[in-house]
Amino acid sequence: MKRTLTALVLSVLVFVTIGGIGYAGEGDLINNGIKGGLHDGYMETCVPNIQTQSSQYGLGYERSQVVDYCACLSTKMFQNMTNKQYEYFIMNSFRLPPEMEALREGWRYQCGSHLD
Repeated sequence: MKRTLTALVLSVLVFVTIGGIGYAGEGDLINNGIKGGLHDGYMETCVPNIQTQSSQYGLGYERSQVVDYCACLSTKMFQNMTNKQYEYFIMNSFRLPPEMEALREGWRYQCGSHLD
């Protein structure tokens, strides 16, 4: 009971802090404010990481290609994220829920066209 209450309080605090408007239900999609925050945070880490890899391995990606690739991945991960998946993401140190993680390699392949 105590753990459930703590998780509920944390979920509400996270929604309020990031700009959410309450907890609508576990199957509902996260709101656009949360999606925007997740996208911005992801882009801040993805772009420099891919640019570093490109330099280290001599891949020669242009910045615009990397930005498009990262934006594509961000959209795949966060566009249809539900409140339940978001709660898992927050409670598990920003790891994607298993059902999303299983799709991640396919998303990388689909978004890889931006790096061609």
